[in-house]
Amino acid sequence: MLATAAQIASYIYPDSEDPAGAFSWWLSPCGGTDLVPDEVKEVFETLNSIADGISSFKPPRNIPRGSGQKGDDGNPNDQSTPRAPTSGSGGNKPKCNIPPSKRMTRQLGGKNMIRVLECVKDETRTTEYIVTSLISAQGATPSQVKRKCEAKYGHACYHYSSAIRVNNQWAALTCPPEAATSSKIRDKDSPAVKTWSAEHKGAGWKPDNCDRDEFPPAYFLNEHMVEWYAGGEASNGQLVRLLFNKQNQAAGNGMWRNLCFKEPLGALSDRVIRDRVAAARISSTTIDGRTKTQTYAAITIDQWPEMTITAWHQDGKQVYDDGLWDNSCWPRAKTPQDPGFALLNVDPWNVANNPRRDQSWPQNKGQPPYEYDAEYQAGQNGV
Repeated sequence: MLATAAQIASYIYPDSEDPAGAFSWWLSPCGGTDLVPDEVKEVFETLNSIADGISSFKPPRNIPRGSGQKGDDGNPNDQSTPRAPTSGSGGNKPKCNIPPSKRMTRQLGGKNMIRVLECVKDETRTTEYIVTSLISAQGATPSQVKRKCEAKYGHACYHYSSAIRVNNQWAALTCPPEAATSSKIRDKDSPAVKTWSAEHKGAGWKPDNCDRDEFPPAYFLNEHMVEWYAGGEASNGQLVRLLFNKQNQAAGNGMWRNLCFKEPLGALSDRVIRDRVAAARISSTTIDGRTKTQTYAAITIDQWPEMTITAWHQDGKQVYDDGLWDNSCWPRAKTPQDPGFALLNVDPWNVANNPRRDQSWPQNKGQPPYEYDAEYQAGQNGV
């Protein structure tokens, strides 16, 4: 059948009128071909070279040789829409008609899958290759993901840059294995966040619309890392700053949300994702009888992402104490000399600036001038 089609195309269209293009387009009602143009031409030339009498080809009586032209109904210039089929009993069209653009499609974010549509006996078959998580191959190389801390992230950028200055190893954050998944990795607060809340649990201190922002982000940590388990106890643990919630949320969503999964997955081609899921599948489900199948797998990647912040909106600005004195989540009226309210007690700024907080306080570096873990009372516990 293919040889006959190739010989008919060659008979109707001279070489100057793209007979290989007509041959490729004629196949489109049957699902067409995934071959690139050069491969189509090679197949066409091979089939067209078959000797007379071997295929069923006979020159059409009512169509002169070489009478076809590129752009006519049999070989249109725009072949993005498949040829309308006319075969079948009584001129009925086959049930399956898949445009080339729909045969393999990608959906990243949500299901994280490659969907493949195929025609099998005039029936559309759907296979969804779904990635559940990523595994670092042995010897995987780092892949740098660059991010800019934009002006809309506001005081979050002051917080991150000051934290990196204290612990410069945080300038590059490598994805932990737990983060390379489409699932939510945890529902609990880190020790640093819990400590900040305990230190500021008194009623009446914390302004509204403020979040406890962490760095490094909990997304890049697991429970075996010092940044996690030393949080709230030492300066090499996670650092926390209270800041405007919209700035905190915008920074997380804009710079690293799902980065450890979507960045390396997005770098793979559709075919690579499909083939790796098919080879490493962990489960497969058939839906709607035999017409739809979903295959799930964790796949291996050769490059493992690490995030670096390569530009800061405050670059070149003279910002006193990394913006602490301009932080809208510092309750200035209640504790006017202590912008360190927004930080953990063990934060290096609080430890270094204890005299600026209150020299009469007991000799415990980093302790606040007021009992933020007790209720705010104007004139007694606070201004």
